[in-house]
Amino acid sequence: MPTIEDVIKVHEKVSALSNAPLAIIAGAIWTFIAITFIVFLFKERNKLSLKGLIYSFFSLVILFSVIGYLSFTIKDYQFSMNEKKWEENYLHPYLEALPEKKNTYRIFLRL
Repeated sequence: MPTIEDVIKVHEKVSALSNAPLAIIAGAIWTFIAITFIVFLFKERNKLSLKGLIYSFFSLVILFSVIGYLSFTIKDYQFSMNEKKWEENYLHPYLEALPEKKNTYRIFLRL
């Protein structure tokens, strides 16, 4: 039986899937920018000064950090789970496992 924490955690992952296309597109764009920058560095490596090389190195570190962050974000998405599977596998079993609370009521009639 899943606990309420499991149900909430999986629902948050399912809700986060709406951001997946944007993260994938952003990852592709940043990868393209990094490849273009690397090609530029190889073409212009003889013309760059030491200061330019240092700036280029830090720019590459920033580019790879952004790409790494986006890669880990995309990796964390749970593409195998959708709203319907979440309801079937987590929500309904949790709701069915909850104990029923039966209250007895006394009805008083005044005649």
